[in-house]
Amino acid sequence: MPMTAKGKKIMNAMQEAYGKSHGEEVYHASENAGKIKGTHKPKGKKKMPSKDMHMMPGQKMPMKDSEMKSMMSDMKAKKKRR
Repeated sequence: MPMTAKGKKIMNAMQEAYGKSHGEEVYHASENAGKIKGTHKPKGKKKMPSKDMHMMPGQKMPMKDSEMKSMMSDMKAKKKRR
């Protein structure tokens, strides 16, 4: 994740105080512990499928409402045949 200007400034200060590798360890430990915040840019939002799209378990692409209805009716018909 890309660092903000604040994160770069803190990282550089810790590297000067503790050395390059140990300063980086101290920085990440402090960040993970919640002692410093606002040091990384937020990730972008994931796109959600529209409301008329459905996902089935193990499916890679969402289905439209009409496809979902036809698939469900096919499954019900197969159950009745048994």
